[in-house]
Amino acid sequence: MMLSIDQRFLASYRRAYNRLADVDVAHDDLVRRENHDEVIADVLRLIRKADAAEYLGVTLLHRHFPCPLGAILVERRVTPGAPGHRPVLVTSPTSVSGSPRRMAPHRFALTLDNQRPAFPLEFTTDRAAIAGHSRFEGDTVLQHHIGDCLRAAGAADVLGVGIYARDPLVFKATRVFFEEQFDRSSVVHVLPRLPRVPGRHIQTLWTVALRRQQTEGQCTAYCSHPGGGKIGYCGHRKSTGPVSVANL
Repeated sequence: MMLSIDQRFLASYRRAYNRLADVDVAHDDLVRRENHDEVIADVLRLIRKADAAEYLGVTLLHRHFPCPLGAILVERRVTPGAPGHRPVLVTSPTSVSGSPRRMAPHRFALTLDNQRPAFPLEFTTDRAAIAGHSRFEGDTVLQHHIGDCLRAAGAADVLGVGIYARDPLVFKATRVFFEEQFDRSSVVHVLPRLPRVPGRHIQTLWTVALRRQQTEGQCTAYCSHPGGGKIGYCGHRKSTGPVSVANL
């Protein structure tokens, strides 16, 4: 693990994470801001200029569910026991005492703190993401530039950055992730193709494709609530098809 987690950090972490809005509220807040597309493009330019485009993107700041006392949100890769089941990425609240030894932050808010300008919001055990964090952690110039850009645009409360690189074993299986959010866990199923997803779609990740001036990678949220008062399911899906962004 590349971050010292003490009680002071935990108090700040829980406050910061629980202040985040649910994904639909966060998205509505973002799109109400007329300059949001320009801000995202500006941050992507900074990321590309810093040669960080292969692992770093812009994220919509939102929470999966409330973080309990003494816990952090950790993503792990799990392969269910069912025959032929693809790997899944599971994000859930994890006590610090029970957290993995090797992990690193992969989603960040940008702050005014000179010692920690990129404040971690979620962690992962994925080795490719951990390698990405090692690069990002050492580039405080990039962290400050992104923070300055977001604050100048009044968007630091709705946009942050995320390390999207993942282990080749995950990406080799498929180019599609399908995330379902349950009571205490957010489970990402690795699938061979993008399923039909009902309801509302929300993009929550923007990245710069290498060797071309586009963003690549979508993470969309969906919601399907049937009638009769019963809640259906909510979650996210992620695909790596290119999405054009002008003037990068």
